[in-house]
Amino acid sequence: MRKYQVNFLHRGEWWVAWTDDVPGALTQGKTLNEARENLKDAISLMLEPVDNGQ
Repeated sequence: MRKYQVNFLHRGEWWVAWTDDVPGALTQGKTLNEARENLKDAISLMLEPVDNGQ
């Protein structure tokens, strides 16, 4: 299991989460835990191999 340095920012009603270790992995959530879980999903999707149908 890889570990990433992540960042959280609380603005208004939302928590924003991102990591510079995986460019493009950026998300938000209504709670810190929701933002954390959403970021796990975003990282997973960003690292998933792309099947371009060839």
